[in-house]
Amino acid sequence: MKTQHTPVPWAIRQHEKGFVVYYTDGEIRSNTAQCYDNTVAEEHGTAEANARLIAAAPELLAALKSLIGSVSEHKEHYYDTADWEDAQDRVETAKAAIAKATQLP
Repeated sequence: MKTQHTPVPWAIRQHEKGFVVYYTDGEIRSNTAQCYDNTVAEEHGTAEANARLIAAAPELLAALKSLIGSVSEHKEHYYDTADWEDAQDRVETAKAAIAKATQLP
């Protein structure tokens, strides 16, 4: 499947109201997302954390895909059925996260 998101790498930079996630190849090329601090006191300061999570998304997606393949290829390392079933449950959770990230509405 062809990647449909902005190319990587993504980075973040601060601006007056929060943070911007952007694609870069050494220069700022395009904004991918903007994250603003919420005005509610207990949520103040979330913009940077949100921006960092968004900037890491492509690498997280690739890591999940790689782990799913690795688990499936190494069934012999699971010593009992319960361990294998637990691993399969985790694979299904990872697949659901991948679907959420990649399926268009």
